[in-house]
Amino acid sequence: MAEDAFEQGVAKVRQEIDLHIAQGRIKEAASALGGLGFVFMRRMKWEGAVESHEKSLELFSSIGDAGGAARALGNLGLVYMQKGDWDRSIECYERSSALFVSAGDEQG
Repeated sequence: MAEDAFEQGVAKVRQEIDLHIAQGRIKEAASALGGLGFVFMRRMKWEGAVESHEKSLELFSSIGDAGGAARALGNLGLVYMQKGDWDRSIECYERSSALFVSAGDEQG
C-alpha cells in the first residue's frame, strides 16, 4: 500500500516535470528532478536517484547553468557515496568542484 502511494507520488512529480519542460521552465524541471533524486535516495532506490540527478545535470547543462550543473553533480556524487561507489563519487565531486570554480563560486 505504501509503495503504491510512493509510485503514485513519483508519477505526479514526473508529470509536473514534463509540464515544466513543455512550458520551457527548464531550471524548474531540473530543480524538481534534483528533489526527486533525494526522495529516491532516502528510499535507497539507487537507480531512480542516479537517473533523476543525471537528468537534472543534463537540463542544467542545456541552459548553461554551471552552478545548477555543479550542484547536480554534487548530488550525484552523494548518491554514489551512499551506494559505496567511491570512485564514481570522487569523480562527480571533482567535476562539481571544477564547475563551481569555473562559475566563480569557489565555495560551492
